[in-house]
Amino acid sequence: MNGFAAGFEPRFADTELEQGVHNSSIRMCDIGFNISDEMFHGKYHGKQSHDSDFLAILDRAKSCGVVSMLCTSSFCDEAVHTTQLCRDPESNARCRLRCTAGVHPCRATEFAEGEAAVIERLDAIIGEGVSDGTVVAVGECGLDYDRFNYCGKELQLIGFQAQLPLASKYHLPLFLHNRNTEGDFLRIMKENIHLLPAGGVVHSYTDSLEEMLELASLGLYIGVNGCSIRTEEGIRVVQQIPDHLLMLETDSPWCSIKPSHPSHKFVSTTFKTVKKEKFVPGCLIKDRNEPCHMINVLEAVAKIRNVTPVALAQQVEENTKRLFPTLFSS
Repeated sequence: MNGFAAGFEPRFADTELEQGVHNSSIRMCDIGFNISDEMFHGKYHGKQSHDSDFLAILDRAKSCGVVSMLCTSSFCDEAVHTTQLCRDPESNARCRLRCTAGVHPCRATEFAEGEAAVIERLDAIIGEGVSDGTVVAVGECGLDYDRFNYCGKELQLIGFQAQLPLASKYHLPLFLHNRNTEGDFLRIMKENIHLLPAGGVVHSYTDSLEEMLELASLGLYIGVNGCSIRTEEGIRVVQQIPDHLLMLETDSPWCSIKPSHPSHKFVSTTFKTVKKEKFVPGCLIKDRNEPCHMINVLEAVAKIRNVTPVALAQQVEENTKRLFPTLFSS
Protein backbone atom coordinates (compact mmCIF):
# COMPACT_ATOMS: atom_id res chain seq x y z
CA MET A 1 0.00 0.00 0.00
CA ASN A 2 1.31 3.41 -0.94
CA GLY A 3 0.61 6.23 1.52
CA PHE A 4 0.58 9.87 0.52
CA ALA A 5 4.04 11.03 -0.40
CA ALA A 6 5.74 13.87 1.45
CA GLY A 7 4.65 16.33 -1.21
CA PHE A 8 0.94 15.56 -0.86
CA GLU A 9 -1.30 18.04 -2.66
CA PRO A 10 -4.86 18.49 -1.35
CA ARG A 11 -6.63 17.89 -4.66
CA PHE A 12 -4.69 14.75 -5.61
CA ALA A 13 -7.39 12.09 -5.59
CA ASP A 14 -5.73 8.99 -7.01
CA THR A 15 -3.36 7.90 -4.27
CA GLU A 16 -3.23 4.12 -4.35
CA LEU A 17 -4.62 2.38 -1.29
CA GLU A 18 -4.29 -1.19 -0.12
CA GLN A 19 -5.18 -3.97 -2.54
CA GLY A 20 -5.37 -1.58 -5.50
CA VAL A 21 -8.10 0.58 -3.99
CA HIS A 22 -8.18 4.23 -5.02
CA ASN A 23 -9.73 7.15 -3.18
CA SER A 24 -12.17 7.63 -6.06
CA SER A 25 -13.68 4.26 -5.01
CA ILE A 26 -14.39 5.46 -1.48
CA ARG A 27 -17.03 7.84 -0.18
CA MET A 28 -16.95 8.65 3.50
CA CYS A 29 -18.78 10.91 5.91
CA ASP A 30 -16.91 12.09 8.98
CA ILE A 31 -19.72 12.11 11.54
CA GLY A 32 -17.59 13.89 14.15
CA PHE A 33 -15.96 17.12 12.99
CA ASN A 34 -15.60 19.93 15.55
CA ILE A 35 -15.74 22.56 12.84
CA SER A 36 -15.78 25.59 15.11
CA ASP A 37 -12.54 24.74 16.91
CA GLU A 38 -10.06 27.59 16.53
CA MET A 39 -7.25 25.16 15.66
CA PHE A 40 -8.74 24.93 12.17
CA HIS A 41 -8.08 28.65 11.80
CA GLY A 42 -4.52 28.58 13.11
CA LYS A 43 -5.28 29.53 16.72
CA TYR A 44 -4.06 27.33 19.59
CA HIS A 45 -4.74 28.01 23.27
CA GLY A 46 -5.78 31.54 22.40
CA LYS A 47 -2.65 32.32 20.37
CA GLN A 48 -2.60 32.79 16.59
CA SER A 49 0.20 30.55 15.31
CA HIS A 50 -0.48 30.60 11.56
CA ASP A 51 -2.97 31.72 8.93
CA SER A 52 -6.28 29.92 8.68
CA ASP A 53 -6.09 26.82 6.50
CA PHE A 54 -9.74 25.87 6.93
CA LEU A 55 -10.56 25.56 3.22
CA ALA A 56 -7.40 23.52 2.65
CA ILE A 57 -8.57 21.17 5.41
CA LEU A 58 -11.82 20.62 3.52
CA ASP A 59 -9.91 20.08 0.27
CA ARG A 60 -7.63 17.50 1.89
CA ALA A 61 -10.63 15.68 3.29
CA LYS A 62 -12.32 15.55 -0.11
CA SER A 63 -9.13 14.23 -1.69
CA CYS A 64 -9.19 11.35 0.78
CA GLY A 65 -12.75 10.38 -0.06
CA VAL A 66 -14.56 12.43 2.59
CA VAL A 67 -17.56 13.85 0.77
CA SER A 68 -19.55 15.05 3.78
CA MET A 69 -19.19 15.92 7.45
CA LEU A 70 -21.44 16.07 10.47
CA CYS A 71 -20.22 19.08 12.42
CA THR A 72 -20.78 18.94 16.15
CA SER A 73 -21.76 21.60 18.66
CA SER A 74 -21.43 21.54 22.44
CA PHE A 75 -23.37 24.55 23.76
CA CYS A 76 -25.90 27.07 22.53
CA ASP A 77 -23.55 29.79 21.26
CA GLU A 78 -21.42 27.20 19.50
CA ALA A 79 -24.52 25.71 17.90
CA VAL A 80 -25.30 29.12 16.39
CA HIS A 81 -21.74 29.44 15.09
CA THR A 82 -21.69 25.88 13.75
CA THR A 83 -24.92 26.33 11.81
CA GLN A 84 -23.50 29.49 10.28
CA LEU A 85 -20.33 27.69 9.19
CA CYS A 86 -22.39 24.86 7.70
CA ARG A 87 -24.41 27.30 5.61
CA ASP A 88 -21.34 28.75 3.90
CA PRO A 89 -21.59 28.10 0.12
CA GLU A 90 -17.82 28.08 -0.46
CA SER A 91 -17.30 25.39 2.18
CA ASN A 92 -20.22 23.31 0.94
CA ALA A 93 -18.79 23.39 -2.57
CA ARG A 94 -15.93 21.32 -1.16
CA CYS A 95 -17.76 18.99 1.25
CA ARG A 96 -21.39 18.68 2.23
CA LEU A 97 -21.68 20.12 5.74
CA ARG A 98 -24.49 19.41 8.16
CA CYS A 99 -24.53 19.82 11.92
CA THR A 100 -25.84 18.91 15.33
CA ALA A 101 -27.27 21.31 17.90
CA GLY A 102 -27.19 20.55 21.59
CA VAL A 103 -25.40 20.81 24.93
CA HIS A 104 -22.48 18.51 25.73
CA PRO A 105 -22.42 17.05 29.27
CA CYS A 106 -19.23 18.95 30.04
CA ARG A 107 -21.06 22.17 29.15
CA ALA A 108 -24.27 21.33 31.00
CA THR A 109 -23.45 24.12 33.45
CA GLU A 110 -25.61 26.13 31.01
CA PHE A 111 -28.59 24.52 32.71
CA ALA A 112 -27.66 26.08 36.06
CA GLU A 113 -29.37 29.28 34.90
CA GLY A 114 -32.61 27.47 34.20
CA GLU A 115 -33.56 24.44 32.15
CA ALA A 116 -36.48 26.09 30.36
CA ALA A 117 -34.42 28.99 28.96
CA VAL A 118 -31.74 26.68 27.53
CA ILE A 119 -34.28 24.35 25.92
CA GLU A 120 -36.21 27.28 24.49
CA ARG A 121 -33.04 28.61 22.85
CA LEU A 122 -32.03 25.19 21.56
CA ASP A 123 -35.53 24.67 20.21
CA ALA A 124 -35.23 27.88 18.18
CA ILE A 125 -31.78 26.95 16.84
CA ILE A 126 -32.90 23.45 15.88
CA GLY A 127 -36.16 24.64 14.37
CA GLU A 128 -34.38 27.11 12.10
CA GLY A 129 -31.73 24.52 11.19
CA VAL A 130 -34.30 21.85 10.38
CA SER A 131 -36.20 24.26 8.14
CA ASP A 132 -33.19 24.77 5.86
CA GLY A 133 -31.72 21.28 6.28
CA THR A 134 -28.63 22.38 8.20
CA VAL A 135 -29.35 20.69 11.54
CA VAL A 136 -29.73 16.92 11.26
CA ALA A 137 -29.22 15.75 14.86
CA VAL A 138 -29.74 16.81 18.47
CA GLY A 139 -26.51 16.86 20.45
CA GLU A 140 -23.84 16.41 21.35
CA CYS A 141 -25.61 15.34 24.51
CA GLY A 142 -25.19 12.60 27.08
CA LEU A 143 -23.16 11.95 30.22
CA ASP A 144 -19.45 12.10 31.12
CA TYR A 145 -18.47 10.89 34.58
CA ASP A 146 -14.75 11.15 33.80
CA ARG A 147 -14.83 14.96 33.80
CA PHE A 148 -16.82 16.22 36.75
CA ASN A 149 -14.27 19.05 36.91
CA TYR A 150 -16.22 20.60 34.01
CA CYS A 151 -19.74 19.84 35.18
CA GLY A 152 -21.19 17.80 38.03
CA LYS A 153 -23.40 14.75 37.77
CA GLU A 154 -26.66 16.45 38.74
CA LEU A 155 -26.57 19.09 36.00
CA GLN A 156 -25.41 16.51 33.45
CA LEU A 157 -28.44 14.35 34.20
CA ILE A 158 -30.77 17.34 34.03
CA GLY A 159 -29.29 18.59 30.76
CA PHE A 160 -29.24 15.22 29.04
CA GLN A 161 -32.82 14.31 29.83
CA ALA A 162 -34.09 17.80 29.03
CA GLN A 163 -32.82 17.51 25.44
CA LEU A 164 -34.48 14.19 24.62
CA PRO A 165 -37.92 15.70 23.87
CA LEU A 166 -36.32 17.90 21.20
CA ALA A 167 -35.24 14.79 19.30
CA SER A 168 -38.79 13.50 19.56
CA LYS A 169 -40.36 16.81 18.53
CA TYR A 170 -38.25 17.16 15.37
CA HIS A 171 -37.89 13.44 14.61
CA LEU A 172 -34.13 13.84 14.65
CA PRO A 173 -31.50 11.30 15.70
CA LEU A 174 -29.40 11.96 18.79
CA PHE A 175 -25.65 12.52 18.65
CA LEU A 176 -24.66 10.93 21.95
CA HIS A 177 -21.76 11.11 24.40
CA ASN A 178 -21.11 8.34 26.95
CA ARG A 179 -18.06 8.15 29.22
CA ASN A 180 -17.81 5.80 32.22
CA THR A 181 -21.37 6.55 33.35
CA GLU A 182 -21.92 3.67 35.80
CA GLY A 183 -24.94 2.45 33.85
CA ASP A 184 -26.83 5.77 34.01
CA PHE A 185 -26.51 6.49 30.30
CA LEU A 186 -27.69 3.00 29.34
CA ARG A 187 -30.58 3.21 31.80
CA ILE A 188 -31.77 6.55 30.42
CA MET A 189 -31.59 5.28 26.86
CA LYS A 190 -33.54 2.14 27.75
CA GLU A 191 -36.21 4.21 29.49
CA ASN A 192 -36.58 6.65 26.59
CA ILE A 193 -35.77 4.77 23.39
CA HIS A 194 -39.49 4.29 22.61
CA LEU A 195 -39.86 8.09 22.61
CA LEU A 196 -36.99 8.59 20.13
CA PRO A 197 -38.31 7.71 16.67
CA ALA A 198 -35.06 8.50 14.86
CA GLY A 199 -32.67 6.70 17.22
CA GLY A 200 -29.11 7.96 17.40
CA VAL A 201 -25.39 7.27 17.42
CA VAL A 202 -23.16 6.88 20.46
CA HIS A 203 -20.12 8.63 19.07
CA SER A 204 -16.45 8.14 19.95
CA TYR A 205 -17.25 4.90 21.73
CA THR A 206 -14.69 3.91 24.38
CA ASP A 207 -16.68 1.93 26.94
CA SER A 208 -17.08 -1.80 27.51
CA LEU A 209 -18.04 -4.56 25.11
CA GLU A 210 -21.03 -5.46 27.27
CA GLU A 211 -22.42 -1.92 27.23
CA MET A 212 -21.84 -1.59 23.49
CA LEU A 213 -23.87 -4.74 22.87
CA GLU A 214 -26.70 -3.47 25.06
CA LEU A 215 -26.73 -0.11 23.26
CA ALA A 216 -26.69 -1.92 19.92
CA SER A 217 -29.64 -4.03 21.06
CA LEU A 218 -31.58 -0.75 21.33
CA GLY A 219 -30.78 -0.04 17.67
CA LEU A 220 -28.24 2.67 18.48
CA TYR A 221 -25.34 3.16 16.10
CA ILE A 222 -21.75 3.14 17.39
CA GLY A 223 -19.22 5.76 16.21
CA VAL A 224 -15.55 4.76 16.06
CA ASN A 225 -12.47 7.00 15.93
CA GLY A 226 -8.85 6.89 17.06
CA CYS A 227 -9.80 7.00 20.74
CA SER A 228 -12.03 3.95 20.25
CA ILE A 229 -9.05 1.84 19.18
CA ARG A 230 -6.32 3.23 21.41
CA THR A 231 -6.26 0.07 23.57
CA GLU A 232 -6.37 -3.66 22.91
CA GLU A 233 -9.71 -3.79 24.73
CA GLY A 234 -11.06 -1.09 22.44
CA ILE A 235 -9.93 -3.07 19.41
CA ARG A 236 -11.83 -6.12 20.69
CA VAL A 237 -14.96 -3.99 21.12
CA VAL A 238 -14.72 -2.62 17.59
CA GLN A 239 -14.41 -6.15 16.24
CA GLN A 240 -17.83 -6.93 17.74
CA ILE A 241 -19.88 -3.92 16.62
CA PRO A 242 -22.73 -5.20 14.40
CA ASP A 243 -22.00 -4.43 10.75
CA HIS A 244 -25.25 -2.49 10.26
CA LEU A 245 -24.62 -0.19 13.27
CA LEU A 246 -21.01 0.87 12.66
CA MET A 247 -20.06 4.46 11.83
CA LEU A 248 -16.68 6.17 11.46
CA GLU A 249 -15.46 9.59 12.54
CA THR A 250 -12.39 11.58 13.50
CA ASP A 251 -13.72 13.80 16.33
CA SER A 252 -11.04 16.15 15.02
CA PRO A 253 -9.05 18.07 16.09
CA TRP A 254 -8.94 15.41 18.83
CA CYS A 255 -8.82 11.59 18.93
CA SER A 256 -6.10 10.90 16.36
CA ILE A 257 -4.51 7.46 16.00
CA LYS A 258 -1.19 7.98 17.78
CA PRO A 259 2.03 5.99 17.28
CA SER A 260 1.65 4.67 20.85
CA HIS A 261 -1.75 3.11 20.07
CA PRO A 262 -1.87 -0.61 19.21
CA SER A 263 -4.04 0.30 16.21
CA HIS A 264 -1.32 2.48 14.70
CA LYS A 265 0.28 -0.55 13.03
CA PHE A 266 -2.84 -0.84 10.87
CA VAL A 267 -2.40 2.66 9.39
CA SER A 268 -0.68 2.91 6.00
CA THR A 269 -1.54 6.32 4.57
CA THR A 270 0.76 9.06 5.81
CA PHE A 271 0.80 12.83 5.46
CA LYS A 272 3.55 15.40 5.67
CA THR A 273 3.22 17.28 8.95
CA VAL A 274 4.93 20.28 10.48
CA LYS A 275 4.83 21.98 13.85
CA LYS A 276 2.29 24.77 14.06
CA GLU A 277 5.07 27.34 14.41
CA LYS A 278 6.51 26.20 11.06
CA PHE A 279 3.27 26.16 9.11
CA VAL A 280 3.60 25.53 5.37
CA PRO A 281 0.54 25.63 3.09
CA GLY A 282 -0.41 22.11 2.04
CA CYS A 283 1.04 20.44 5.15
CA LEU A 284 -0.84 19.12 8.15
CA ILE A 285 -0.15 20.40 11.65
CA LYS A 286 1.50 17.96 14.03
CA ASP A 287 -0.93 16.56 16.61
CA ARG A 288 -3.97 18.29 15.03
CA ASN A 289 -6.41 15.67 13.83
CA GLU A 290 -8.28 16.47 10.61
CA PRO A 291 -11.15 14.93 8.61
CA CYS A 292 -8.62 13.68 6.03
CA HIS A 293 -7.52 11.22 8.72
CA MET A 294 -10.78 9.38 8.09
CA ILE A 295 -8.69 7.36 5.66
CA ASN A 296 -6.56 6.18 8.60
CA VAL A 297 -9.63 5.29 10.67
CA LEU A 298 -10.96 3.36 7.68
CA GLU A 299 -7.65 1.52 7.20
CA ALA A 300 -7.34 0.59 10.87
CA VAL A 301 -10.94 -0.52 11.35
CA ALA A 302 -10.85 -2.52 8.11
CA LYS A 303 -7.80 -4.42 9.37
CA ILE A 304 -9.36 -4.91 12.80
CA ARG A 305 -12.57 -6.31 11.26
CA ASN A 306 -10.74 -8.25 8.52
CA VAL A 307 -12.50 -6.61 5.58
CA THR A 308 -11.26 -4.49 2.71
CA PRO A 309 -11.34 -0.69 3.03
CA VAL A 310 -13.75 -0.43 0.09
CA ALA A 311 -16.17 -2.98 1.56
CA LEU A 312 -16.05 -1.24 4.93
CA ALA A 313 -16.57 2.20 3.37
CA GLN A 314 -19.60 0.92 1.47
CA GLN A 315 -21.14 -0.63 4.58
CA VAL A 316 -20.56 2.50 6.67
CA GLU A 317 -21.98 4.69 3.90
CA GLU A 318 -25.17 2.61 3.92
CA ASN A 319 -25.37 2.90 7.72
CA THR A 320 -24.79 6.63 7.67
CA LYS A 321 -27.43 7.19 5.01
CA ARG A 322 -29.90 5.22 7.11
CA LEU A 323 -29.49 7.47 10.16
CA PHE A 324 -28.62 10.73 8.38
CA PRO A 325 -30.26 10.57 4.94
CA THR A 326 -29.12 14.03 3.79
CA LEU A 327 -25.42 13.62 4.54
CA PHE A 328 -24.73 12.03 1.16
CA SER A 329 -25.85 13.19 -2.24
CA SER A 330 -27.37 10.57 -4.56
